[in-house]
Amino acid sequence: MQIWDIRTRKLSLKFKENQDYISDMYYVGEKNTLLATSGGGCLSVFDVRKDKPIAVSANQDDELLSVVVVKNNKKAVIGTQSGTILLFSWNDWGDCHPMSVSSLCKSNETTVYTGSSDGIIRAVGILPNQLLGTVGDNGDMPIEALKLSSDGKWLASCSHDETVKLWEADITALDNEVFGDELEKDSDDSDYDMPAKKKHKKTKKAIGNERGKASAKAFFEDLD
Repeated sequence: MQIWDIRTRKLSLKFKENQDYISDMYYVGEKNTLLATSGGGCLSVFDVRKDKPIAVSANQDDELLSVVVVKNNKKAVIGTQSGTILLFSWNDWGDCHPMSVSSLCKSNETTVYTGSSDGIIRAVGILPNQLLGTVGDNGDMPIEALKLSSDGKWLASCSHDETVKLWEADITALDNEVFGDELEKDSDDSDYDMPAKKKHKKTKKAIGNERGKASAKAFFEDLD
């Protein structure tokens, strides 16, 4: 992994801790800390001011695909190929969903959105751990990336069909009848598995036509 200074266009730092591809990164500015997940199964934690990592987790025997930080920078949430969502407590990096969790997007300090290979976008509560419901269904196309608008009202997703779709990010209106069963409560230092895949029904369709055009315009206004 390499860090470049965009002002001078020169290489600033280079890390070789990961043995496989880097799948995702999350930067916590308050702590000058960069978290990186790897296909090799390890979470790496770096202080961007130093040339050595803060920590590298034990191998999780799974491909780590995505990472976000919640609970006011106290918890790191990791999505994996097997569908397990891992929870790491800050400064405790050693050990630590029905389909692979290829994308994570933070909603607030207690909720994240997950994009999976089954094409479904889900909202997941963190501590207490529970599936809050489905945000949208992209059919058979896997979700590759998620991004929340600056006002928190729209969730954008992209997939292999080369389109960007917008979904209403309203947690209070989710389909709790299908995916709302609360999971077993975990301690702060534990991780958990999502329940087995259930039959699902579509709850919301991607916003289209004139409404979708207006939403898309508002969504991209604040993006560089």
